[in-house]
Amino acid sequence: MTTQTTPTAPDRRYLTLAEAGEITRLSVRTLRRAIHNRQLQAYRLGRRVRIEPTELERWVESNGSAPAESR
Repeated sequence: MTTQTTPTAPDRRYLTLAEAGEITRLSVRTLRRAIHNRQLQAYRLGRRVRIEPTELERWVESNGSAPAESR
């Protein structure tokens, strides 16, 4: 007897604005501005805003927006 499994949705992890700010070392205000200007794609779940990590990475690479590391 074979067991069939139903395919499940891929495990997706979305970042909060605070988490995205920590990763990029940018303020939440800067991230909100990029979302408002349609430079950074985000998803709204009620009042919550979430960003896909791959989208955040794409935005940072295309804009060179991540600050340089402190020395």
